[in-house]
Amino acid sequence: FDGTQAAGAVLTSDASGNASWSNTPSVAFRAYSGTATALTSGNTVIFGTSAYDQGANYNTATGIFTAPVAGIYHFDAVVRGAAVGTGNIQLCFVSSINSFFGCNTLDVTATSAPHAATVTSTDVKLVAGETVNVSFFYTGTSFTTIGLSDYVSFDGHLVH
Repeated sequence: FDGTQAAGAVLTSDASGNASWSNTPSVAFRAYSGTATALTSGNTVIFGTSAYDQGANYNTATGIFTAPVAGIYHFDAVVRGAAVGTGNIQLCFVSSINSFFGCNTLDVTATSAPHAATVTSTDVKLVAGETVNVSFFYTGTSFTTIGLSDYVSFDGHLVH
């Protein structure tokens, strides 16, 4: 033991067989909106209630996640609500460095259901300090979310 070991640390070795302890932080969050909210096209969706936030990297006031370390992250987002008018709803992740990624679009004109939902999920490589948020776009008249935690949520975690 060299004194750098700690609870949660992982012992790794390089190609030469040199071992070292690394302490990768636990990074995982899930936030949701528990109230019906009228969304404005092109804006960040604010998921104002935190179910959990290991590492305190998601800001419930701004809807922004900040990567504490460089690595591969996985994100999921879902928005379900009542759409008024015809058109498309689109949900995208937005990075402070790489702009839009992981977008998903639904044509609400083609559905006769009273509610519309779009879900997006992706893995992405981030650098430390890079931020990610969810943006919503709608070409119809208005869109109001359903105020249930399973219907409007944003979650993510560090994969590697």
